[in-house]
Amino acid sequence: MTALLETVNICRDFKQANLTVHALVDVNISIEPGTLTMLAGRSGSGKTTLMNIAGALDRPSSGTIFFHGKEISSLSDNKRDEIRRNNMGFVFQSVALISVLTAYENVEFGLRMAGIEPARWDNLVRESLKFVGLEKRLKHKPHQLSGGEQQRVAIARAIASRPKLVFADEPTAELDTKTGLKIVNLFRHLVDEEKMTIVMTTHDPSMIELADNVIRLEDGRVV
Repeated sequence: MTALLETVNICRDFKQANLTVHALVDVNISIEPGTLTMLAGRSGSGKTTLMNIAGALDRPSSGTIFFHGKEISSLSDNKRDEIRRNNMGFVFQSVALISVLTAYENVEFGLRMAGIEPARWDNLVRESLKFVGLEKRLKHKPHQLSGGEQQRVAIARAIASRPKLVFADEPTAELDTKTGLKIVNLFRHLVDEEKMTIVMTTHDPSMIELADNVIRLEDGRVV
């Protein structure tokens, strides 16, 4: 099976005063299509840095990234923006919903940003919110939703354009264990039923058993 995403000898260095921090060191990972992969490790292990680089949100200091067999790490910012917009969805720990918009409008806004033709918006919004179990909460704004419901709106927004790859950065960190497991079970369902490919970061051992693959990081290295 051809990898959907692959990193080759990825390094990421940050300058802090007179010091160089090696956030990632020679990281090689391969993400197969139709799988749920978890990047696991303690805080500061490099999980989020790796996800940001794999998702073309950041650039490596050295190394190469391949998406669909094509090298993307050296592309221009505009080309990388286009790849993200057309092929990737993102779920963040902070959910990042727009507070003045309803659940429906937040998901629709994501479709606008992805460049999806307006004629498809209504069906895609309703299908996505129904898939995450919020078809009766279309008109509710974020402050009228629980933390778990807000995260499900963020997931609906990420999947509405039917991206090839979804990244989720600690999506359960602000949730209780029961609600967090519901979110990961939803990801499992998206992979099994919708054939999506999801990469999720976590430091919670209770979530890991639901993954197809687990990549453990420690001090910026795959261990």
